Amino acid sequence: MRKNNKFRIAIDLLGSDTSPSELLGPILALHEELKEKVLFTLFLPPDLLKKIPSAVHAIACDEVITMEDDPLFAVRKKKNSSIVQGMLLLQRGEIDAFISAGNTGALFASSQIMLSLLPGIERAALVTLLPTKKKEVAVIDVGANLSCRPEHLVQFALMGIAYQKSRGIEKPRVGLLNIGTEPKKGTPELREAYQRLQDLSQQKGSFSFAGNIEGRDVFQGDLDLLVTDGFSGNVFLKTAEGLAASILEFLAENSADLPASHLKASLSSLRHRLHYAEYPGAILCGVEGIIIKCHGTASIPSMTSSVRAAMHLVQHSFLDKIKAELLHTP
Repeated sequence: MRKNNKFRIAIDLLGSDTSPSELLGPILALHEELKEKVLFTLFLPPDLLKKIPSAVHAIACDEVITMEDDPLFAVRKKKNSSIVQGMLLLQRGEIDAFISAGNTGALFASSQIMLSLLPGIERAALVTLLPTKKKEVAVIDVGANLSCRPEHLVQFALMGIAYQKSRGIEKPRVGLLNIGTEPKKGTPELREAYQRLQDLSQQKGSFSFAGNIEGRDVFQGDLDLLVTDGFSGNVFLKTAEGLAASILEFLAENSADLPASHLKASLSSLRHRLHYAEYPGAILCGVEGIIIKCHGTASIPSMTSSVRAAMHLVQHSFLDKIKAELLHTP
């Protein structure tokens, strides 16, 4: 439960590509801005403890799970790591949300070991937002599960639908990532998932199923949710990020020569929309706890957006919405 009507959010400053000392200043500034609404818990190395004000709860961790560590082995051996300690706080109900830019595999493995899966969920999945021409689209799964059975894809869809409903979208439009739009395209698993989602949309009426979607059509902005396995989803996500980065680099090199100020303003807006590092991290759905996985570069805008996203998810009872979506599934 929230303490003193404040959001209890833990932030892991260890294990990313950005040093904890570089992250600390902006995070403390964010705490100062949100201190009437949020109680922060920071995981950091012992040498930074002296820089923490008394109003901020800090936990020193002398073990770090690096990006090179084997996830399961590290979770079992590095009990004092920030990821394991963060999961412990979630398990005990001492925090409302945990944010980390550390090892994705370790974050996933520790959640499976230490937290319960939600009723009706067999596998947790990562959902994230991507910009499109019209609006943001949620994509699930983007890396937690390399291969999936049809029932897993349906469960991912239900979690993604709950996520979009928590963002105010009453009847999300859902698509299934595939190599063609015809119902019989793709693997046997995708064909069965197609039929199940089509039947479910007609039975529930709480979402609309757009059918199979090719990757190039996602960015038209007609979908609210794209469902896929973690392998395809991660490739799709990384390709989109790489393309956006290339476009941003091209704009940075060439926009200074533009004569019209209104064109420069439009390009500035485009840069902001395409800059994935400014979006919240991916949400690990399916376990009894709110977990946000930031990009490994752990940019300050991404961390800040993730804190605000965590506050929103807690305030709008995200976990309860997933449970309700699963409860009313035939």
